[in-house]
Amino acid sequence: KMKESSAQLQAKVWASLARSSSRPADQLSAYLSALQTLGGCFAKANALIDFGEWLHTNRFPASDAADQIMSAVDLLEDVLYPPEEQEDADEDDDFADDQSYVSGRSGTKGGAGGGTKAAGRPGSRASKAKSRAGSVSRGSKRPSISRQDS
Repeated sequence: KMKESSAQLQAKVWASLARSSSRPADQLSAYLSALQTLGGCFAKANALIDFGEWLHTNRFPASDAADQIMSAVDLLEDVLYPPEEQEDADEDDDFADDQSYVSGRSGTKGGAGGGTKAAGRPGSRASKAKSRAGSVSRGSKRPSISRQDS
């Protein structure tokens, strides 16, 4: 019966289940199910932010939580500024080729996880996070996320 409802309603139910469950494994499963039901929209960005917050709160690696937040940023950027507009802006912006918009550090060309660049740039941390989150929403293999116990 739940499959007959709208994707956003399904995602709200999954997110509610995630917040009310007492077992972290059930919470993780419910958050991933919520993300699978949503396409590229504002609701998915909200779900990614909630999931990133949950990962951080439950002591998963900070990079996993940050990847979800960056995926939400990329998704919102794609919704608000279609990729063809971004390409035009990127060509005119020499700063984007040298440094991250967020951290001011050098880009990731040949580096291991430096700063993030504009969405959609091959090899950037943001685009890698986006592709990982995108694979979850298409129903393919779920990302492996390990918990840090300290």
